[in-house]
Amino acid sequence: METTKKGKFRNLEIISSNGSSSQSGSKELESERSSSGMDRNSTRERRHLPRLSLSSEQFKHSETGKIFSVTDLSKKGMGLWLFEPEDLNLFWVGGHFEGTLNLKREKYQIQARVRNLNSDRIGCEFEKLSQSCADSIANFLNPATLGAELKLIPSVELDTLWYHGPSGTDLLIRRTADGQYHRITLYILGSFIQWDESEGLSTGRTAPTESHSEIRGIHRLETLYLDPDPTLDSEKLEIAKTVVLSSNLPLELKEKWKIFSQKN
Repeated sequence: METTKKGKFRNLEIISSNGSSSQSGSKELESERSSSGMDRNSTRERRHLPRLSLSSEQFKHSETGKIFSVTDLSKKGMGLWLFEPEDLNLFWVGGHFEGTLNLKREKYQIQARVRNLNSDRIGCEFEKLSQSCADSIANFLNPATLGAELKLIPSVELDTLWYHGPSGTDLLIRRTADGQYHRITLYILGSFIQWDESEGLSTGRTAPTESHSEIRGIHRLETLYLDPDPTLDSEKLEIAKTVVLSSNLPLELKEKWKIFSQKN
C-alpha cells in the first residue's frame, strides 16, 4: 500500500511499480483460485479494474521529450504507461534514464532504473532522489490527501460507483438492482481493503499480471491479482478509514463504511 508520513504508516511502504506489486480499476470479474485446497485467505483472485488513461502525475523523458502518465507512485519508484509500441525501445530492464516528474505543477529532476516492463507499462526505481522530491511525494501520498481528492467518475458498469484519486487510488462500490451495497473495495498504492456481503472484511496486496490493458475511451481496463492477507491488516484498515473519512463521499457512504468495517 503506501507510505506516507513517518510512524503510523511506516510499515506500508510498498512499491508495486518497481518490482513488488500493484495496479488497479471497474468491471470486477474473473476469479482465479489456486488448486491446492487453500482457504479463502490463501487464494489469489484475478480481477479486471478501471483506471483513467491519463493521470495528473506526469513524467517527461529527458532524452526524447516524450511525456508519460505516472501510475503507482511511491517514495521508491513509479510506473509509466506506454501509449505507443515504439516506446518500448526507450526502456529495458536494468536501463537507466532521467527526466522530470510533475506533481501538482511542481517539477522535480529524477533519475530512475527500470525494474520490470511489459507491453504497455514499465516499473522503475528511483536513484539519488532529492529530499525535496521525497518530501513532496510523501505529502502527495498522505491518506488524508488521497481521500480528499477522490472524485466520482462515470463507470462503464451501471451497478458500480467509482471514485478515483491520485496514484491509482480507486474506491469501487457495487450495488444490487435494488440499490443495496454488496461490495466496497478500496485500491490504494499496491494494497486493497474490501468489504463483501458474503465474505466480510478482507485486506491484501495487489500484483500485476502480464495481460495487456484494454483502452476504452478515457478508461484503461487493467488486470491484476489480489493476494489476501492471512489475517486482517490493522494498518491497512486504518488507512482505509482515513481515506474514506477524509473524502467528500456522501455521509451515507461514510456511515456504511464505518458499519461494514466493524463487521470482522
